[in-house]
Amino acid sequence: MYEEYTFESIMERMLESAKNVTDIDTSEGSLVYTALAPCAWELSEIYGELEEIYENTFAETAPREQLILRAQERGIKPREATKAIFQVELDPNTVELEIGETFTLDEYTFSFLGKEIDENTSEEICKVQCETAGKTPAQILNQFLYPTDYIEGLDSIKLIQLLVPGVDEEDTEVFRQRYWESFNNQGFGGNKADYIQYVKDKFPSVGAVKVYRRTKNDENVIIQILNSEYGVASTTLVNEVQKVICPKAGEGDGLAPIGHNVLVENTVEKQIKIALHITLENNRLIDSEVQKSINEVVDDYFLSLAQKWESESTLTVVSTKIASDLIEKIEGVQDIRGVQLNEFTDMNIILESNQIPVRDGDVNVITENTGVL
Repeated sequence: MYEEYTFESIMERMLESAKNVTDIDTSEGSLVYTALAPCAWELSEIYGELEEIYENTFAETAPREQLILRAQERGIKPREATKAIFQVELDPNTVELEIGETFTLDEYTFSFLGKEIDENTSEEICKVQCETAGKTPAQILNQFLYPTDYIEGLDSIKLIQLLVPGVDEEDTEVFRQRYWESFNNQGFGGNKADYIQYVKDKFPSVGAVKVYRRTKNDENVIIQILNSEYGVASTTLVNEVQKVICPKAGEGDGLAPIGHNVLVENTVEKQIKIALHITLENNRLIDSEVQKSINEVVDDYFLSLAQKWESESTLTVVSTKIASDLIEKIEGVQDIRGVQLNEFTDMNIILESNQIPVRDGDVNVITENTGVL
């Protein structure tokens, strides 16, 4: 808005004004030029600051700090980083650990949260929390932790399952988009937008939410969730959401309005077994690296579908999309044909509303020259 107000343009105007008053030398180095130059410089700086203030006024152009202030007017705050919670395996499993006992793995520190009984399996679960907020690398699973202090009777402690994913602080552009969406999806009084906003704001480890209204045959409002990595949520996360949203049906003790019976449910993994015929350049063999690349391309496609799960009534796994992705993303692939999804050739699979696709084992790759590898 104020881009034209540079030192040069301001100086030119001021010198022109001086000439209009009297016939005086205004060349660079003259008394008038030397007197006006500092003023022109300061004015150009002020106009620059005015430009910054102007841009900070609008959510579209505001930097993070000012965007947060703007969003607070609508009761919206950026989601903070959260700490991951893992299930651990103790050896022996009879050893008793104190709450808060600490363990280390590489640069990470973990604190013992205690034991609880899984309501679905009736098994005892031991939990630790990573003290570094944010997303933790997947490769730390199945690694052994090392106690900070000697613990009598403990032979080993091993990370075996990610229960609640850690989440990084919300990105500025994601936060900006959520601010814009708040104008289109007004949450109020237990409508769908209200429940989605409740769950996502309270649980950053939840990545996607679907809400189903109660029907004549079911008095419950159903909430289904995915974790922040767009996978099936753990029982621990589902239970945490249930306790906060509706700990006791209809009582209004949680975030659900009085009279609402809310049931939080998990999603279901739909196993997709894939086989296909492939032609590579120069009769190249299907080695372990190519197999890994094929698996990763399929996983990326399935992840993209899971990321659409919240906004779509159902997901469709498209066989031709798998073929086109493989040709596009893997160097040296000449042709893909005969894509089978769960033994159906060149057919798509339509999932149920509560399902997301996952790969069932390695993609079965068939070539004309080498057969199945």
